[in-house]
Amino acid sequence: MQRSKLLIKSLSNNTTNTTQNWRSQIKHTHLISQISSVLLQRHNWPSLLQTLNLKSNLTPSLFLQILNTTETQPQISLDFFKWAIKNAAFQPDLTVQCRMARLLIGSGFVNPSKPILNSLLENNPPAQIVQSLLMSYAKDVKYCSSESLVVFDCVLGWYCEKGLCFQALEVFNLTRDLTPGGSKLFSNRSYNTLLNALQENDEVKPGLCLYAVMIRHMVLIDGFTWRILAKIFRKQQKVDAMLTFSE
Repeated sequence: MQRSKLLIKSLSNNTTNTTQNWRSQIKHTHLISQISSVLLQRHNWPSLLQTLNLKSNLTPSLFLQILNTTETQPQISLDFFKWAIKNAAFQPDLTVQCRMARLLIGSGFVNPSKPILNSLLENNPPAQIVQSLLMSYAKDVKYCSSESLVVFDCVLGWYCEKGLCFQALEVFNLTRDLTPGGSKLFSNRSYNTLLNALQENDEVKPGLCLYAVMIRHMVLIDGFTWRILAKIFRKQQKVDAMLTFSE
């Protein structure tokens, strides 16, 4: 008798939990649809969203699902991102920041993406950023190689501009290791930017290793590359090689 009561109680609890999860999922889906529709169809969306009390509901997961709908409108997506942080206490995680950086940079919004990119790169290690970006691309059915080229160029360039050549090198090596054809995710300009950053920091051996990679993958060697190599060989006191590259 006691076992029967326990079994009935267990089944009752399971049914209750299933019903609650089902109702929560319906509410969740409705909220995504409601927010997306307001963003895309109403010019006065900030005032309309204020009525939804999103402070307790807008999680990174929910934001990403909304972004799936609004990503065709990068400016609206960016405006909503800013609004959510300011008005809904939204705290974007690594995945959200990577997705927003991808969307904006890939859509030509390079300057507007800089605050997000700065926060992303200042607060997360290179390995996590590379893995998150690659995972984001792997899930994207509309993946575009030209978009990824620009995004990884921006990430690599950011580290080089800050003088963080080893972090830039880590991004470069991880991307190559984790992705088939990863060397193609960087433009010729990025190769030169990284090579020059290594040269400026007197990292001669890593610079020569990078040059070897460029040769192996048939990266275009232009006048700027030769000038960087001349400086590297000058630091190695290889005068003959330096003169050859300087000619």
